[in-house]
Amino acid sequence: MSTGNINNKSVQLASRVPHEVAELLEITRKEGESVGRFIATAIKNEAERRQYRESDTNQLLSDLNDTLKAFKQIEDVGTKIKADLQSIVTTASNEIKRRQHKAKSSSEQ
Repeated sequence: MSTGNINNKSVQLASRVPHEVAELLEITRKEGESVGRFIATAIKNEAERRQYRESDTNQLLSDLNDTLKAFKQIEDVGTKIKADLQSIVTTASNEIKRRQHKAKSSSEQ
């Protein structure tokens, strides 16, 4: 896209568009609305839409990262609980065996 004249408020742009797009522009612009105003509004709206979509994607990625961090914390806590429970089970099992052995020894006497 080439640029033409520039003043303090605007820049003149020149661009070729397909005939269908030019016809669509003529059909959809409001009575009294200039082609320049229509195009400027369309460019502004499209830029905002793309920025919104990009920020929405960034927000989703940020939320996903937060979720993954939470899952990692849950995994870490779960691993610690698993180790603690295994220790408790081992201690209980050893205590049961010790008492059974002691009871067996007492009954044999």
